[in-house]
Amino acid sequence: MVGGKPSATAAAKSERPAAIQKTRPTMTTDDLEARALALIDRGRWKAAEPLLLQLLQSGKDDLSAHFELCRLYRRKGDNRAAIRHGLLAYQINPEEPNLCLNLGLAYECFGDERLALWFYRKELERNPRSDETFFDLGRMLFHQGQWQEAAKWLRLNFNMDYQFRFADTVKKLARCYRKLGDGEALVALYREYTLRRPQEAWAYVRLGTLLLRAGDFRGALLKFLRAQALGSKGNIEKKIAQARSGLLQKVGSLTGPGRP
Repeated sequence: MVGGKPSATAAAKSERPAAIQKTRPTMTTDDLEARALALIDRGRWKAAEPLLLQLLQSGKDDLSAHFELCRLYRRKGDNRAAIRHGLLAYQINPEEPNLCLNLGLAYECFGDERLALWFYRKELERNPRSDETFFDLGRMLFHQGQWQEAAKWLRLNFNMDYQFRFADTVKKLARCYRKLGDGEALVALYREYTLRRPQEAWAYVRLGTLLLRAGDFRGALLKFLRAQALGSKGNIEKKIAQARSGLLQKVGSLTGPGRP
């Protein structure tokens, strides 16, 4: 201080924070949305949540914010919050891709399967080729024991080669066919699956077991050997022995004692 007045250096220091505060950029609603979506794309849901909430608190009734919060809370298991944000998004745009699917999942987890079914079907009205909706609808009906209806949707999912839970689709569809007593469809399902997924040992074992029961010992043996080559464990050697024994007996019965 000089002559009772602050020095130029002190004055500059006192003014610097205010100057910095004035020049600090503020995030617009577009910035908040873009940053939140970028975090979600990287799987950082927890970091995205406060940004999405801040976006809504800014007064903007944002479709993306409600939709992503619906997904986020469903992942966290807070289905009540997921439904609330999902319905708000639905009011803004009921045609938003995958919105009705996420509402269906939230309602199903919440225990309201009637509304879950309604929203699954609404998603299929919007997108008749939604493989994920085929799976979730088929899965829900499967757990309800509605084998015929479950098989219908799971088969549609299988036809589209749904990558996320393809093996799960096959196992559920196979059980539907068993419950319906459709052995031909069951064998055809595993034949097609082993063509699409030739490295899945478990599928060869199941197909071989079906062929063994049907008396196709040669076909069963080939499938069991393939499963063994892929590293199948358990009782695969016993199954191979059963198929070989059945095949030898069948050949013996065809040749007979009086035939060459």
